[in-house]
Amino acid sequence: MKKALLILLLFCAAEGCKTAAVNGRSTANLTTPGVVALQTVEVVKVLDIIRDTAVDGEARKVIATPTATKIVEWHRAALLSIKELPLGWKPTVLSSLSNLKQTLTPSEVNIVGPYIDSAVSIIRAVIQ
Repeated sequence: MKKALLILLLFCAAEGCKTAAVNGRSTANLTTPGVVALQTVEVVKVLDIIRDTAVDGEARKVIATPTATKIVEWHRAALLSIKELPLGWKPTVLSSLSNLKQTLTPSEVNIVGPYIDSAVSIIRAVIQ
């Protein structure tokens, strides 16, 4: 399920969600703030995948509990940044994704890293 959503979001970003559609929803009749809000929801879904992967990994004992906790706390902070800085959250979240990845062990990067990389790509492609 997570991988399907990630693939859909990556495809959406590559196909230009900015003006045509986001997740099959037409943006033609939306105002600019409406398009930004819809795009932001899609970014939050990708950030949720990172959190969910960490929680699942911790439950399966492949991600350490302190790391899973750190990722959940990062997720909360990222969502707070998006809420509090609706027009300026992108640099903060991109920087936090980079910092988060640098704190992970190589095995944790193998698990969570692809989702972090995808989130960075989607944020850069969708939110201009």
